[in-house]
Amino acid sequence: MITTDINMPTVYLKPGELYMSDKPTQISTVLGSCVSVTMYNRRLKIGGICHAVMPTAGLIAKKSNNYPVNCMQCTSTKDSFKYVDCAISYMIKKFAIYGILPIEIEVKMFGGAAMIASKHRPGVTSIGDQNINAAMYAIEAGGLTLRSSNTGNMSGRKIMFYTHTGEILLKHLNNTFNKHYLRASISKQTNQDDEYYY
Repeated sequence: MITTDINMPTVYLKPGELYMSDKPTQISTVLGSCVSVTMYNRRLKIGGICHAVMPTAGLIAKKSNNYPVNCMQCTSTKDSFKYVDCAISYMIKKFAIYGILPIEIEVKMFGGAAMIASKHRPGVTSIGDQNINAAMYAIEAGGLTLRSSNTGNMSGRKIMFYTHTGEILLKHLNNTFNKHYLRASISKQTNQDDEYYY
């Protein structure tokens, strides 16, 4: 169960940002077509989260079917964190510095909504779907396993991530396109709008 401490630092994660900490911190962010991937290690109580805007930095590599790019174009500058593949690659490397193996990392993914009506145009993949696909590819390529997710559909999401427990509190935001939303891997529903993930 999520426990809050009034003295716990809080951080609002903006698009294109990434945050990792070994100290208890509450991170909040709002997602539309963007994707947030959270990573957590129980042994050392280290958590990380990204708010990625676009699927890959390797657009040229993607066109030549060499996807995803091996993040040679990704650096530790904050500009690279707007790309799903770079942000995930960076977090995996940071966990490795702590001696954390991929099998010890709990991974969750949120967001990737089709916020624009491209969902209804045949043959057009929404940015949200592209972000989800890039995240799944990068997660699998990194030897990680996705523990739970709440992605897709047409509603935005607000999430709160607790770096010291790996817990997520998620709230769906109403969208004029679609007031229904997809529920996946829900551990406990706290009320009509909030979903609680272990």
